Amino acid sequence: MSTPDLTVLTKPELLELARSMDIALYRPGSISGRVLLGDGKTTLAGIPIIARGPSAGTSTSNFKGIYALRDLKPGTYAFTASKSGFKPYTYKGHITVREGEDIQHVDHLLTAEQEKVRIAIYQEVYPLKKEIKFTVRAFRSEDFKLEYFKVPISWYLKNPHAFQGLHYGLDCC
Repeated sequence: MSTPDLTVLTKPELLELARSMDIALYRPGSISGRVLLGDGKTTLAGIPIIARGPSAGTSTSNFKGIYALRDLKPGTYAFTASKSGFKPYTYKGHITVREGEDIQHVDHLLTAEQEKVRIAIYQEVYPLKKEIKFTVRAFRSEDFKLEYFKVPISWYLKNPHAFQGLHYGLDCC
């Protein structure tokens, strides 16, 4: 049985080999801040912040709205966020991270999409000249747009239980 040839390098040879290798070492940086509603006061939890640059990173805001992107290569980064209920977000500008730098207070302000409320009423007939009252409770709502359709009784008698057409905006009356 033959033994494989082993090459033993001396300390100077190891140093020379290490010098000839093209290895880029860096101290990673980080970026942190808060994710807020457009008012700049209300913190948002569970929002993924995505950083794109020399390396990519993702961090999800915690219950206090705080996020932290770590282990970033030095360079310039752009940020985006996307979550159901909010308009797509892109940070205006870029942040440049230097080697080993910890950048704080980079806040992201997201805009909520307009609330969509659907009310289903299963009673199709109401007493005449009686008040019909609807109560809507919503979180962070300021303005409401209400569309009310009065359906002629003649249409209803010809098309019983065909109110589905109203939902889809069909011309029924």
